[in-house]
Amino acid sequence: MAFTLKTTLTTVEPPNVVIFLGPADAGSEYEITGKLEMHVERVVTLDRLIVAYKSENGNIARSEFNVIQSPVEFLPGNYDWSFRLRVPADVATTNCKRLQGSLFWAYELITLGIPSPSSGGCPRQFIRQPLVLKRVHLPPTPDTSVFRTTRPNTLECIVKLPTIVDIKDHKVKLSIQWHPLGEKFRGVKDIVVEGIQTEECKFEYAKLANGLRRFWTTQPTVLFPEDMTRPGIVICDPPHWRNKNFRTITKNYMISNPNKKSAIATWGTDSPIEHEIEINPKHLIPTEEVEWVSVTQRIRLQITFVDSNIKPMLVNTPIKFGNIVENCPL
Repeated sequence: MAFTLKTTLTTVEPPNVVIFLGPADAGSEYEITGKLEMHVERVVTLDRLIVAYKSENGNIARSEFNVIQSPVEFLPGNYDWSFRLRVPADVATTNCKRLQGSLFWAYELITLGIPSPSSGGCPRQFIRQPLVLKRVHLPPTPDTSVFRTTRPNTLECIVKLPTIVDIKDHKVKLSIQWHPLGEKFRGVKDIVVEGIQTEECKFEYAKLANGLRRFWTTQPTVLFPEDMTRPGIVICDPPHWRNKNFRTITKNYMISNPNKKSAIATWGTDSPIEHEIEINPKHLIPTEEVEWVSVTQRIRLQITFVDSNIKPMLVNTPIKFGNIVENCPL
């Protein structure tokens, strides 16, 4: 073999795990950095030497580092180059294999060396390395969020919970309190608490095609020019596609009013109700909201009143899960 290539990423986690810090932001970019090494056994002329980040299917994002701009002759020896590849910050870091549905996407780091025909039939070098994108968050400030839901003339419900829950922490502490808004309030009989995860993927193909063109004009590429005319990217029928699924991430918790007779109406009003729920990690996915992929969670409360003539009140409180790190890993 006339030459061999090796690409190594600059990462703080296991090889090929790329860290994104903070929530997805369509207006910013991240950089993938690393080093390309080449060992040359005998003289070879290369027409192309490229390192590229590429995503498959829904994610319209790619970036290339062209080591050489024209054919270059390399003598026997070792060579290395540092590279930086721009990646939009709003690509999906969700593992598509954990979602309900058949939509698939993947990320790759591609290294390509194309010898010149004058190199005597020397084979090209083509290396594909799968990439894992991981979004992380610093500990939030404040660490507690407050949500209020009101039913006119009945009740104002106040729920306090962590601003973001570490994906490795399977227990969440809730604080629930309410303020009566009606004179005939007789109290709350019980509350049913449940955690729900919503998974949604949606495409608007015209916007997808525009995103491809936009990225193309800002980041020209010579490695994959055929993608611009691939059937189904620019013109699609139907013009929209959507897939939305729900699943529970906790069991149902029944919290009953422990008070009797005259004290029934005071439950949850004088002091908050503290309760801990356990999250089932089997289906839990970090919260993420980008243009075409959304994974969100909420805590649903069903409040049943002592007065059976009052319809139960539903309270949906958003909650976020993520990978929390103490220090910036970048």
